[in-house]
Amino acid sequence: SQQTTDHLSAAKRLLIEQRLRGLAPEGARSPSIPTLAEGERAPLSPAQHGIWLLHQVDPTSAAYNLNAAYSVDGVLDVEVLEHSLNYVAHRHQILLSTFAPEVAGVVQVFQPELRLSVERVSCDGDLIVEQARELARRPFDLEKGPLIRLALIEGTEGPPLLLLSAHHVILDEWSLNLFWRELTTTYGALLAGDRPNLEALPVQFADYAAWQWKRLESGVAESQLEFWRQRLAEPLPLGALPSDRPRSIDQSDSGSYRSRPLDATTTARLKALARSEDASLSMVLLLGLKLLVQRYTDSHDILIGTPIADRQLPETSALLGYFLNTVV
Repeated sequence: SQQTTDHLSAAKRLLIEQRLRGLAPEGARSPSIPTLAEGERAPLSPAQHGIWLLHQVDPTSAAYNLNAAYSVDGVLDVEVLEHSLNYVAHRHQILLSTFAPEVAGVVQVFQPELRLSVERVSCDGDLIVEQARELARRPFDLEKGPLIRLALIEGTEGPPLLLLSAHHVILDEWSLNLFWRELTTTYGALLAGDRPNLEALPVQFADYAAWQWKRLESGVAESQLEFWRQRLAEPLPLGALPSDRPRSIDQSDSGSYRSRPLDATTTARLKALARSEDASLSMVLLLGLKLLVQRYTDSHDILIGTPIADRQLPETSALLGYFLNTVV
C-alpha cells in the first residue's frame, strides 16, 4: 500500500511497481488499466455483481452495510467536514455512483450532481451507541443512492460519535482505511485554509471493473477456473463443528461475535514466530484458527474461505472500491 512504501526511496518504489506489473523498466510507468471513454458503459466488476445479486434477494437487509464508528476528540467543524466529504467523493467516483439495471446488464453510473451531507443526530447520553446501531442498520437503495453516509451522533454526555456507513458494493475494509485517511487529511487542510495535498488518481474503479472483464474474457478466466478445478477436484471435507442446536436450512445474517484483545507480549511473540518462519502475521493467525477447528472437529483436512485485498496493481493501491475476493 501507499502507507507501507512511503519510507522507500523513489528507485525502490519504482522497482516494486515493475515487479508487481511484470514489465520491463522502460514500461514501468505506463498505465496497465486503460481509462473508459466519456459515455462508455461501466459494468460492475465480477465481485460487485455478486454483492448486487445478493442485495436483490432482500433490498431491505442491512447485511452488506459496512460501518465504522469513531469517537470525536475536540470540537468538530461540521461544515468543513462536509466539504471534505464531498471533496473525497469527487476524487473517487465510486462514492457518487449508483447501479442501474439495463437490458445488457447492470451498470454503475457516476452521479456528479449528488451532494453528500453530514447527518446530525442528538440523543440521550446513554443511548448514543444504540442510536449508532440503528443508523448502521438503515438499508441503502442501490438505484437512487447515495451509497455512503456520514452521521455525527451527539449525546448529552461523553464524546460524540462519527458514524461512517456504506454499502459493501462500493467499498471494502481496505477502502475504509483509505477513505478515513483521505478524509482526515482533507479536513485538516481545509480547516487550515490550504488545498488538500492528495496524489492524483491514475484511474477510477469503473476503469478497473471494465479492465477486469476484458481480461477475463480474453481467456484468463478459463485458466484460473482450471486451476481451482484441479485444486478442488477431490471430494471436499465438510467440517462439522459441534453445536447445541441444528443449523437452520434458511440463510440468515443474524448472529453475534465475541472479541478479546491480545496483550502486547502475546502479539510480540506471534510476530516473532511469523518472522522466524518467513511468514506473515495473518498466516500465523490463520494457522491458529485451523488448529482450533481441528481440535473441535477432529479433521485434518480443513478448508477455510479467506478474504484477500486483491490489489496487485499499483494503480489500485490507493483506489476506493470493492476489490475484496475470497480464496480457499
